[in-house]
Amino acid sequence: MHCARPHHGIRLKISPLVAALALAGIATPTFALDHAWLIPTSGAWEADANWSPFGAPGSSDTAIFTHGAAILTSNTFINRIQTSGGTLTGDGTLSVTSSHAFAGFSMTGTGRTILQGTGTISGTLNLDDDRVIENQNSTVWSGGTIYFNRHDGSAG
Repeated sequence: MHCARPHHGIRLKISPLVAALALAGIATPTFALDHAWLIPTSGAWEADANWSPFGAPGSSDTAIFTHGAAILTSNTFINRIQTSGGTLTGDGTLSVTSSHAFAGFSMTGTGRTILQGTGTISGTLNLDDDRVIENQNSTVWSGGTIYFNRHDGSAG
């Protein structure tokens, strides 16, 4: 005599919409990364190969600069920026939504830099040309020098 036992396993029901979003990559989590600028001269901010790890920083990431010049031509949101050298130039807008730490940096070009969070300036900061800097929160200037329209391109 064969006695059928009820199956007590766990059944998971996933709606077709959730499954489709997960397969399309829309419902996958994002992780904050530190992206370091690699190019010793100049290159496009948007070029994924110019950053380590591969890929331009996104809205939850940190951009780190020690050298070179990033040419920004789009409207870009990042979480944080940390600098000890290098240049941001171009006609794009960079919005930094959390914190900023400038310990040597230049900003040139006709674009905008929007600092939405708190931050520090502790080294030389060059603000050249027609670039607009919007400080929407607070920035502590703890040392160093801020230069306006210093066209030698040095960052300290």
